[in-house]
Amino acid sequence: VPFPKNFQQVCKKILSRLFRVFVHVYIHHFDSICSMGAEAHINTCYKHYYYFISEFSLIDNSELEPL
Repeated sequence: VPFPKNFQQVCKKILSRLFRVFVHVYIHHFDSICSMGAEAHINTCYKHYYYFISEFSLIDNSELEPL
């Protein structure tokens, strides 16, 4: 079955919302994450996410500025 015509737009929307989750976690919950010792894990997740969206130009750079 071929992908729908709006597949890339749907992916971009999902990934932009996921970015907002990363920003929220960093701004509001980073102290809790550090107290659990999970900051390296969160940073690695974000790094992989960033490389993926950069490779395929899925999010505008202007949206990445908050983090």
